[in-house]
Amino acid sequence: MFVLRFNSWFYSTKTLKTFFWLRWIATIAFGLAFLFGFGLNLAYLMTLHGSRLITMTFSVSFIIGLLVLLWTVIRGRREAIVPVLLMILLPSTLLTEFGVTADLYLLLLFFVCYLESSHRRFVVNVAAKLSKEFSPIYSKRLANKNQSRLYRHAYRVLGLLNLDDFRLVREVTKVSSDKVQGLSEKEFIRTFKIKGLLGSTTIKDELYSSPQKSWFFLRRKW
Repeated sequence: MFVLRFNSWFYSTKTLKTFFWLRWIATIAFGLAFLFGFGLNLAYLMTLHGSRLITMTFSVSFIIGLLVLLWTVIRGRREAIVPVLLMILLPSTLLTEFGVTADLYLLLLFFVCYLESSHRRFVVNVAAKLSKEFSPIYSKRLANKNQSRLYRHAYRVLGLLNLDDFRLVREVTKVSSDKVQGLSEKEFIRTFKIKGLLGSTTIKDELYSSPQKSWFFLRRKW
């Protein structure tokens, strides 16, 4: 009974909204802490070595980073913006204790964002891939319901969701072909809006009818 109540709370839309806003609060708090630590790091380095030496040391990586950042923005590759910013900012933080402390705050920020994003994406995956309303191969997956522990857990979660809170706002179909074997594979990239949450969640459906093993840490794709 306790497990059922916990799962009902953990996977509810209300909890998704709570985690979403907690993530943004943590983003602001840890982000400000990182910027404060980064500022102290630069001030300490300039006091210790002089502003001229620090400028000469990091100007090359800063200029190259800005050019790469500009290129990613022009190409519309938003997912590359954060790695480029890290490439610009992080080298100097490894030189002082202020910078290392700032890096720890940044690591905490990424960890919190990862936890919230993983939880939300799992719920959206369950709704999109297993529900009769959204799944393109609903019957095939339902037939494999008891094939693995992952599917059994996912179907239990599906029974706890209110599917009226999920809305499909965009769907893109990609077809890749293997000319050697003469085979083609189709996958859906689908974007969902969750009631009460800002933004949207995008997931990829490779149309597997049962969980597939992946080489990366032996995780299962489904």
